[in-house]
Amino acid sequence: KRPLMTFLSPARPWIAWTVCGLAVLVSLFALAFPWSKRYLVDRIAVLLSDRYDIDFSAGRVEFALRSLSFTLHDVRLATGAVPESPTVVAKRVNLDLATAALRGALAFDRIEIVDPSVSWIAGSRMPASRVPRTTRTDSRPAILVGRLDVVNLDATVSTASSLRLKVQGLSASL
Repeated sequence: KRPLMTFLSPARPWIAWTVCGLAVLVSLFALAFPWSKRYLVDRIAVLLSDRYDIDFSAGRVEFALRSLSFTLHDVRLATGAVPESPTVVAKRVNLDLATAALRGALAFDRIEIVDPSVSWIAGSRMPASRVPRTTRTDSRPAILVGRLDVVNLDATVSTASSLRLKVQGLSASL
């Protein structure tokens, strides 16, 4: 009984890493199914709504296992917390996950936003009672982005005094 226990002690970390690695692989393969991609988008929508009061929707979702990348089509972001905040609509968003994302971090090697349209109606100042409060104790996770590409941005900023600023066809890499 004693020699068997000494054999199993060094094997425990190896077995744990193998089980965790298999769980990650099974999770990645499960993303190939349409229902799992829709579930993931729904979970992201709930997370953004609960933590940041942002309404999020995406039409079609594609996942490439080899490159660990997502493509979201017909993406829409808006917030109700601040009525004067911009509404963002994009034809396509490509998200290339970083390897740190496999460890649970919100990390991306590259985010590409294609044909985004931003509409921002800036009105009068909000009463202090309606401004959402943020404190340093908020537990909002950091989002790490290696490269951000914006392709063919159309943006419109309007004010209550009929001032209008419009940008069309702007592309940038950060």
